[in-house]
Formats: sequence, C-alpha cells, structure tokens
Amino acid sequence: MKLKLGIKAGTEDYSLFRTTLVTVSKLRKTCILRFTSSRLVIISTPNSTGTVIDQGQVWCTVPYDVFDTYVVNSIREDNRVAMECPCDTIVGVLRKFDKCNASQLTIKLVRLVTVDKESEAAAAAQNSDNTLCGLSFSFQDTRDERTIQHNIKVGVKLLYNAQDQKIVEPTVNYVEILMLQLPNHLSEWGPGLNAFFKRIERYSNMNVLKIHGEQVGEKGSLKVIVNEFDWKLNIAWKGPLDAMLNEMEIENPQLESRIDTVANEDDAVAEQPTLNTTNDEMQIDDSDVVDTAGYVRATETNLPFQGQSSARESQDKLKGHEVIVKARDWKVCAKLYESFEEVVLVISHDDSCVFHCSLERGIDRDENNKEKGQIIYYISKCKSLN
Repeated sequence: MKLKLGIKAGTEDYSLFRTTLVTVSKLRKTCILRFTSSRLVIISTPNSTGTVIDQGQVWCTVPYDVFDTYVVNSIREDNRVAMECPCDTIVGVLRKFDKCNASQLTIKLVRLVTVDKESEAAAAAQNSDNTLCGLSFSFQDTRDERTIQHNIKVGVKLLYNAQDQKIVEPTVNYVEILMLQLPNHLSEWGPGLNAFFKRIERYSNMNVLKIHGEQVGEKGSLKVIVNEFDWKLNIAWKGPLDAMLNEMEIENPQLESRIDTVANEDDAVAEQPTLNTTNDEMQIDDSDVVDTAGYVRATETNLPFQGQSSARESQDKLKGHEVIVKARDWKVCAKLYESFEEVVLVISHDDSCVFHCSLERGIDRDENNKEKGQIIYYISKCKSLN
C-alpha cells in the first residue's frame, strides 16, 4: 500500500483542498479520508466520532488533478486507501504550512513504528486498531537565506477492507424532488437569505422543524415551519429562487443540474412568537441576525395560526415538498451557506434534505471541463409527516 500526494501553495487547487478540510473540522473531530484512483473523498458521519453536534453526513469530493502528484497503490477494489484521522490536527498542520514561506506540500503514508519481521505478526495482533501508520506532511521554509525542513507526522487509523465497505454514501429518493438554486451569499440577496437561515438560532430549545419548498412556474419558495411547545413559528423566504421539480427518477446522484437565471421577488416575511434565548449548543459559533437588512421581517404571535385559511387554501393548490429534520442539522446548513458561492438545496418529500455546495477551481484555468470540488450534507428525516 502506497500513498503520495503533492500540492503547490497559493493556488486555487490548494484553496479547494484546504477549504474542504476546514469545513469538515468545524463539524467533527475525526473524518475518513478515502483515496481512490480518481479522487479523494472526505467523509464525516455521526458514527465516526463520539459526541457530535448534528446527525447529518458530510461527503466531500476533491478531484485527483487538484494535486500535482497523486500516487495511490492498493490491492483493494477501486484502488482504495481509507483511513480515519483527526481533523483539527491536520488543519493545524495546514495553518502552519500557510505561515511558512513554502511552495510545495508533500503528503505520504508512513509507518510510525518500525517492527521487526519476526515479531510483525505478534505486533499486529496487539495493535488490532491499526494505529501504527500515519500521514507525513513535509515542506521547506526558506527564511533569511536559511532552509528549514519540516516533517510533521499525524497518526491515523487505517481501515480494513470490511470497515471501509460498510461506509456507504446515503441514497436519496430522487422521485419528485424539488431542487432550489440559492442566491450567492455575496450577491444582493445574500445577506437576506443568510439572515433567513440564521433566524432559528435564536431558539436554542427548538428540537425539530419542517422544511417546506414549493415551485411556482420556474421560481421556487422556501419556508421553515416549527409547531411544538404549543406555539408556531413560520419563516418564509420569498426572494429569488430558481426551482426544478423532478417528476421522474434521476440517475445522477451528484446533483449536476443547475439553473442559471436569477429572478427578483418580494422580501421575506417571517411570523414568530417571543421566546427567551439561551446559549446555543452548536459547536459552530452563532451570528446575530441583522433585521435591518430588510429581507426578513418578524411579527409576534402568542397562539398557533388563526384566521389564515385563505392563505393556506391557496398554498394547498401548489405542489409542495416537505421534510421534518432536526434543528441542529439546519443550523449547519446556515454555516455552509455563508462559506460557499454555489449552493443547491434539494428537498425529497418526507424522505431527506440535501445541501449541495460546489467548490470552484478558479477562473484563470482553461475551459476544459475539469471536475469541481463538492461538499454534500445529507440530512435524513427525524420523523414522518403527520
């Protein structure tokens, strides 16, 4: 088994690789690195660590041509090399690499302990957790006409073939799904949609919520509905959303369909009750919602909705897609939205919700249809619709 990677500093490809690892480190303490002949897949699931802040699964894809050197040799199917590693430690090494005046980063799979051939079998039996290997990060720092060689080793746990095969990417019911192309967070509508996502962060004792999406022509609408503790919270976004409603099963799980047109609609309207706020248990730092942006407006109610039958009847005439998810999972989506430029929200009715982020390779590259990086956050329903 052999693994050797090389990547140049200060490039768009390095930024893609670093952004992917930093994003995963904000959600989990450990992750799975799965190297194949065509790509690096970074996997983070609730089962891959102890205490987690959410129940969603993160699947990230880094194309092999991001690296200048990409050598993977394994006897396993698809030439796989899989390992479990600490996220924070690897991100810390990358931050140290960024501070140095280094141009090239080399990553190798090495043995951390030298074992004699005669006692290799006995040592393997005593170390059944397979922790004798590690990733070696090597780079040179040139300062004041001096060259300092850095060689940092991070312990990893190699996964056996049986363990690796059990880690399977979630499947989504692609029959009659609704896909919503979200506005860029740097665009005119970005601050408003960001405030829409973060609205629920004010209510730390909220457990579950309902994501409701609809398609009206070529445009879409999105609402977050909460109905628990004898009160109801309804946050509606009516800004620009491009929608695609799929009536047939889609064979491409990578969600490559994109809608490029952007339409302008009305401001968002939110109706919510007054509730005392407490410290959020999310690991990701919360940000205050800016109401003065003019995109989200709140009104207070003390009882569940009354006197809104006309609006409800008009909405029932439209084909809506809903799914009930954990509030913590939705808070993770808020953090992902403000970090990436191209985001697609997929709602599979009463099944799951998918937050798909694309990572650009840079605008200075030739137009040769190179594969983009991807970060996909899978959220399974926590309970069925009533």
